[in-house]
This record gives sequence, C-alpha cells and structure tokens, in this order.
Amino acid sequence: MRNLWSKYFRLQGPKTVEKEKALDTQVLIIGGGATGTAVARDLALRGVACVVVERDDINAGASGRNHGLLHSGARYVANDAEAAAECQTEGSLLKHLAPQCVDDTGGYFVAVAGDDETYVADFPSLCARAGITTGAVDVADARHLEPALSGQTIAVYAVNDASVDPFKLSFEMMADAKSKGARLLRRTAVVDFARTGARLIAARVRNTLTGEETQIHADIIVNAGGAWARDIARLAGAAVPVLYSKGTLIVTHSRVARRAINRLRKPSDADIIMPGGTVSIVGTTSINIPDLADVRPTVPEVDLIIDETSAMVPALRDMRYVRAFAGVRPLISGDPAGARTPDPSSGALRRVEASACGSALRSPAADVPKPLADGSGGRDGRAVSRGFALIDHQRDGVQNLITIAGGKLTTCRLMAEKTADLVCERLGVSAKCLTRTVRLAPTIACAWTEPGLTPRNWMRAHAAEDSLLCECEMVPKSVVDSIAREIRLEPRGMVLADLALRSRLGKGACQGAFCAVRAIAYLYDRGEICADAGLRECIQFFRERWRGQQAVLWGEQLAQAELAEAIHCGLFGEEHVAHTAVGNCAPFTHDP
Repeated sequence: MRNLWSKYFRLQGPKTVEKEKALDTQVLIIGGGATGTAVARDLALRGVACVVVERDDINAGASGRNHGLLHSGARYVANDAEAAAECQTEGSLLKHLAPQCVDDTGGYFVAVAGDDETYVADFPSLCARAGITTGAVDVADARHLEPALSGQTIAVYAVNDASVDPFKLSFEMMADAKSKGARLLRRTAVVDFARTGARLIAARVRNTLTGEETQIHADIIVNAGGAWARDIARLAGAAVPVLYSKGTLIVTHSRVARRAINRLRKPSDADIIMPGGTVSIVGTTSINIPDLADVRPTVPEVDLIIDETSAMVPALRDMRYVRAFAGVRPLISGDPAGARTPDPSSGALRRVEASACGSALRSPAADVPKPLADGSGGRDGRAVSRGFALIDHQRDGVQNLITIAGGKLTTCRLMAEKTADLVCERLGVSAKCLTRTVRLAPTIACAWTEPGLTPRNWMRAHAAEDSLLCECEMVPKSVVDSIAREIRLEPRGMVLADLALRSRLGKGACQGAFCAVRAIAYLYDRGEICADAGLRECIQFFRERWRGQQAVLWGEQLAQAELAEAIHCGLFGEEHVAHTAVGNCAPFTHDP
C-alpha cells in the first residue's frame, strides 16, 4: 500500500511538495484533535512557534466521534462536580468566542415514568451547588415545544446545553494558528524519538501515505494524542495511565428535536439525543475495551440505544438510521495495562482546580481520578472522572515532554490554556493566554461542515457550471474548489477522505454511493489525482462508510445499501480490486 501511494504522489508531479528536510520548532504538538489544535492556537497567539503532527487528519479520534454536545455541566452534577463546573464555564466561553461553531439550541433533561424520582427532586439543588442554571418546565409546555417527547414524561428541566460542530471548531482553531505561523503536517505519525540524556531532541515522523521520514527538532514536545497518548509516551520511555472507553452513537435520517434532550438520571447508556443540523445523533454507550485494534459499533449497542432513548422520544423506535459510529474516550485512571500511575506528590500530575475554573494548578493526591477497586474503572468507565490531567514527564526522567489527556470537547480551550502556560514557563516566555478573550475568526474554507449551509448558498445563487456533486447534502463543485485550495497549501497531498471530512459529502442517506464517484471524477478533471488512484480512494472511502452502516441495516437503509452494492460491486467490480490490490477491505464484504 505504501508503494502504491508513493507512486501516486510521484505521478502528481509539480503539485507534490518535495520531501521536507529536518524541521526546527519551539514546540512539537502530537495530535490534531480538539486539544492539539487548541494548544496550537493558544501558543501561536502568544508568539510561540509550533508544529502539529497528526497521524491521520483533523479530529480523527474522539474529537470527531462524539455527539457534539456543548455541555452546560448538568450531566455531571451528581458524580463529577469538578467536570460540571469546568463545562459550565467553558461552554459559556465557547458560545461567545466561537459562535460560528455553536448552535445554541438549549437543552431539556427529561424524566419518564419509572425513572428515579428522588434524583429528579434533587436535580435542581445539585445544579445550583455547581453554579449551573436550570429551571423546571411544565410538561405540557415542553411537549408543545418538543412534540416528539413521550406521553410518559413526568418532569422536564431546561439547561443551557448547545450543539457544537467539532470539525468546524478544530478546523477554525488550526486555521487561526496557521495564520500566525503554526504548521500542520497531516498523515504524519511519530515513530521514534531521538534522546540526549533526559531530553528528547527530535521526533522521527513518517508520512503514512508515502513512507517518507522527517526529523522534527523541538524544545518542548506536547503529547495531545488522545486515545494514543499512552503509546506516544511509551516511545519516549514515559507512562500515561489511559483507560479506553468505547462509545457508540447512531445518526437518524431526519432531526427529531430542536433541543438537546438528556435523560434526567445519573449518566448511563443511551441517554442523549443531540441535534446535529438536519439529523439527530443518538447515544451513547460506555464500554471498556483493552486496545484500539477494532473500534466499531455493534448491533447489540444499536438495539440498546434505540430501546433506551425511545422511552424519551418514541418516534426513535421506527426512525430510519443512516449510520452508526464509535469513538474511544481516553480517560485518565489507573493504568489497565499495568503501567505506573504518576505520583501526584512529585508534581508529575497537575490537575485544574475546578472551583477556580482553571485559574490555578495543584497536585494533591486527592485530585487523581481513581479507578474502581478492581482497577478497571468499571465495565463502562463512568466511575472515572471526566476531568483532565496535565502530566509533566520529568517524573519519568524526560525533561521536555508534557502530556495533556482526558477532559472533554467542551473543555478543550481550558486544557490548551493550562498546557500552554506550562510550556511557556519552560520556554521562559512571559506572554499570557489570549484565548479567553480573543474571538475565533471564521474562515470560508472551514465553513462547509455546517449542515444546510451549502444548500442555502447554492439555492440563492450559483454559476451555471457549478453543478452538484452530492445531491443528498447539495455539495457543489465550488465547495470542493474551496477545500482544495486550502489543502494544497499543505505538503501532504489530497485524497477523497479530505473532502468528505471538510464538507457534507457522503453524509446523506446514500452514504456516498453516488457522490463519491462524482467527486473523484471532478478531482480527475482538476488534475488532483491520476492513474488508478481514484478507484483505490473510492474503495478506502467505502470501507469506512461500510463500517458505519453494518449495524443499522434494516428497512429503507438496507435497500439503500443494496443499491450501493449493486453500483460499486455489480457495476464497478470494486470488491475484486480491493481483495487483490488493497487487501481484504472490500467495502461490501461482511466481517467474520
């Protein structure tokens, strides 16, 4: 596969940037999720040079595989008061600082007949103690405003939840950082570190498409690898105690509620229904897994989600679902693999003082998120704090490695602020954090993940030649042009997945069955790809799409999948190419 991609990029000729020589920077950030891009922006605003390397693409991990809930904090008031307070403060800040990334829907916490009425009665006082605004809503009024709510609803409370577009947020943060001198190297994996004594002097990175390697020299290295933070730390001889908690969500064909709907109970499986533009995102689960080898949604998880959430919204029982997806929460706890847990008394672990909303750092032993007695964190990991940890690896004998892990999408700005504070302390930089006050400027190349934006723009006015490539989501050629201009500024080439990640391409009911072929044809027309690369990109694209469809195949979506199979296997014969040239990855081959 590596040889194939090397050949592909060589054939692109002058559009391919030559292999980089060794790079030098002040800070190397490993991981291009919400935390890594937020750290890059914070440092760039302080005038600190940084390079972000990401083994795949922006938000490839948990940052891009979540329900998009911008937390009011109400979800955690009963069992994680620190995380609740952080979410309340940071959610309010993001609404103000990045309004283009937020749909301020508001939220309801809904109890139905049979739920714990003691918890329902305690909920307002728990919110008040955490400083979270809530108010009781008459059930009849709530059902008038949200007609999909169950007739068995017994209590409703309004909170300040919202929906955040995690992709637009990370794209915007990275774009702002790049405008101030930061660099992003996508599809670039760290494979080793060069070390002199107690210092890491360089990271050896490899382009995952071409196999080409580069050395990046940095004064400080920030490990923001999310679920891969433990592996990255181990390359440097350090330890990060990560617990892997898988969460599965499903995507409806149409939106079922205007607000974020939470079950009014302690956090559990299948208790959130989130608006996601034109669809709803329903979930989630929390199941501990031993590793990251095969993270995918399963039929039992989907059945559980539908059974539980339909108690709040009965229409979910008969809803059409277009896709399921799963992500991994990297929770900081006792290391399930046996690695050493950092000793807080040594200063190796610094956690944010929640009561001060991140204004101070401390490291008492009580701050370390604790696993359950068996060391597992429980079957579902919900006993482990959703707070974050900033780990200074001097304790592991590595002077210039810092890990930021745990936390939530809602708290990414705060996590970045605390990380950048420590980095600047080490570098002797006195510049203060600006992300608490400086708004995130919108950029056109980052806008296309917003549901409904391209249909509105295209319907208002479009050039005669600006035809639609994706009819489900109404993505025209001009959107591809806009994205391509931005991507081609980077030295790592462009593939179909790049377009899909940065737009609504392939997100509709057909899951790319038609638009993937059209988009690839247009990339050929533009001269972006050549030879047989388009066919192979199509296969890779559908392999990922298929992983998300297997668990929701019934009714109309099953018929849709059979049509896609007829086109891509019966007509194009892609399964034969996949088996012979790309390995056993045919998009319509069932897993054993």
